[in-house]
Amino acid sequence: MSVPTDMSYPVIATDAAWQKKKSFIDKAKASTKTGLGADLKAAELKWKAIPWKDLDATKLAAKSVEAAQRQLDTAKAAGTVIQEAKTALAKAKATAQATATNKALSKPAQLAATSIANALQSAATRLNSIKTLDFEAALQRLEAAELIKVNKIRISSAGKEVATGGAATWDRKVLKVAGVTWKIGAANDYKGKTLVIRGETEGNVHMEGIGKVFQNDMKLDTASGTTATFKA
Repeated sequence: MSVPTDMSYPVIATDAAWQKKKSFIDKAKASTKTGLGADLKAAELKWKAIPWKDLDATKLAAKSVEAAQRQLDTAKAAGTVIQEAKTALAKAKATAQATATNKALSKPAQLAATSIANALQSAATRLNSIKTLDFEAALQRLEAAELIKVNKIRISSAGKEVATGGAATWDRKVLKVAGVTWKIGAANDYKGKTLVIRGETEGNVHMEGIGKVFQNDMKLDTASGTTATFKA
């Protein structure tokens, strides 16, 4: 995920900083009770709840498809927390803008409220820059690296070759075959049935359980025209 360089909550937008900007009279008047302090506390609390460590794909650096998928799922789940922070920031910003126009407040307090609103907008902009694109790219890269190419496909049932295929890809879950020709019967005759799939892997494949010869007992999952997918 593209995380902002600055992940800190703006100090100027804390309740503590706001209280220091108000004069004794500002704090004593009923007409100056704007609710900004409470909104700033809520915004800061929501910000601190953001799981920043789960949002940096570069630092997490997944080494496997499984790890990349877990990290992507976690990052997406964090979207709810991020949205809650955005909502809290927006509410505090609106209150700060209203506070800045409160004539009952001293001029320094009004100016401080304007600065707070600007800081909250900047913080919201940083949150809007957070995306899951880095996690998605890492997953795609690892999936492509683990994808095994197979050719010269032979499909057998009960010891008889019932179909052949051309180029295929195997991601350890699904075998996608192109150029399928059914020699005995049609694809629908074998839907859901276990077939023996044989082929040859391309290049030098140095992966556990995979050699030059590809062979698996698989079920026909889908078939359309000259393409078919099989699942182990």
